[in-house]
Formats: sequence, structure tokens, C-alpha cells
Amino acid sequence: MEVIQIPQYESETSDAEMVEENHEMNEKINKKRRLKYWIKEATYDNPSEAEASIENQWSKHYINYTEQGRKVYYRCKRMKRRDPQCNVSMYMLYHADSDKVTYYKTEGEHDHDDDYKIRGIHETVKRVIDDLYDDGVMKPKQIIRALETRKIKTPTYTQLNNYISHLKTKKYGSNTISLGELKQWCKDNEHIPADENKAFVVSYEVIYDTEEYEDDEYVEEDEVGTTDLNKAFHPFGLAICSNEKTNGFAFIFKDIQIGMQKINKDLLKPKALISDAADAIKNGFKR
Repeated sequence: MEVIQIPQYESETSDAEMVEENHEMNEKINKKRRLKYWIKEATYDNPSEAEASIENQWSKHYINYTEQGRKVYYRCKRMKRRDPQCNVSMYMLYHADSDKVTYYKTEGEHDHDDDYKIRGIHETVKRVIDDLYDDGVMKPKQIIRALETRKIKTPTYTQLNNYISHLKTKKYGSNTISLGELKQWCKDNEHIPADENKAFVVSYEVIYDTEEYEDDEYVEEDEVGTTDLNKAFHPFGLAICSNEKTNGFAFIFKDIQIGMQKINKDLLKPKALISDAADAIKNGFKR
């Protein structure tokens, strides 16, 4: 077998140039792996106090679990989540051995343009919408028209509808209620008010886990009242039932008389019943 000797490869790049190239490469790697220096800003006695201090410019980013406790990291909202992030960030350390929470923030300044587009409705626009909502301007078209009149940048209909839903929940509470909460509300409103134009709860009955109501997935709202000679309807009661069965309507008609007694009025003596053709209403009325 013939053996051929190949001359050793010699690079045209000198050793000094190779060292310089490696140095530049290391600088790029170090730049990508930029270290963050965390500075302790404050310590709070409990999570509620700590979370209330978080400014609106921060958005929750990710969570780490350590021996010290849970670390919740926040990013600057002025940069989109999928874009390169701002140089400044923060985290809350929820101590494992106490209720205390410590707030840490990176040193340095924000490295983005202040005019960078923020997702969602701007805070200044939200404050204007809040004022309009408090003044009775509650419909999206009305709010957009008012913003345009003031030459304020208008949000999209989807953004505005979502924010209006948030305002409703904030102002009036959740639109869902448990049986326990409903029972407590009835109990709190049983007393007869001094103002005769204010409503009160005449009677209530909450039944838990019975076969009679196990198939009912919704509640019914029934309005009770009387008509005058001009055929105008005048409501004097509102009932909420888990079903529209005879027992429910009997409960309503009975409690109307109880309500009359509570306000020291003569009992009603109706001679006719005006309703739809449901047998449950007629049977409940006869009881």
C-alpha cells in the first residue's frame, strides 16, 4: 500500500489575528449573557401590601421557586412579550418562612423609547373612560363619540367592551352569586325601610341538595303586580325561583299577603288572575 504524506495545513491568519477574533466572539457572547444586578427596594409585611404597591407599568412574566421562597418576576409592559425585553425588570420574593414580601429591581434605566406602543388601552384613556362611566356614559358608541370629541385616541370596540365589563365588575361586583351569598343578602335586607319607595325582602327559602331541585341549572325571575282600569301594569313584587313549579308560585302568592301584613296593609283579595297559560301558576294561585 502506498502512503502519501500531506503537508501540514497552515492558516493565512496570524496568531494575533486569531486571538483578536476570539476576543470579539467572547465579547458578543458576554453581551448576550448580560448580567442583571438586583437591588433591594423594599420589604412589606404581607402579600396584599406588596401587590398593592406594584405599579401599572409592570406585567407578570414568570415564577421561580427557591429555598428562600417564591419569586414572581415582572417585565416592563412597554415592550411586547415576544420582543426583546427592557433592561429594567423586577421581582417579588414571597419568603418561605414568613408572610413578608421583598421587592427587588434591576439597576439601570429603561432602554426603550417612551413612545413605544403599549398594548391595550392607555392609562390616561382609561381614566377618561372611568369619568365618563361615572357620569352615566356607559355604552361603547357613546364613549367612543365622547373620546373623539375630546380628540383622544379611541380603543377598539373589543378593548372597550372588555374594559366596560371590568368597570361593571369593579363597581357592582361579580354578576354571579352563590346560594350562601344570596341567603345572606336576603337576611341583610329583611328590615322594612323608612322610605316606602325602597324594596325589602318579604320572605326567602334556600334549599340545598334536594332531589326536587337537582335538575334546575338556572333561576327564573317573576314579577308580580296589579293592573288599573287603563290596563297599565303596576309591579309591587319581584320573585326569584329556581324553577317554575306549583310550589314556587304558591310560595310567591302566600308571601304577597305576608308582605301586606308587615307593612300594616289590608290583605289583597284578588278576583282574577292574569298570567300566561302555565298550569303551575293557576294551581299555585288556588292554594
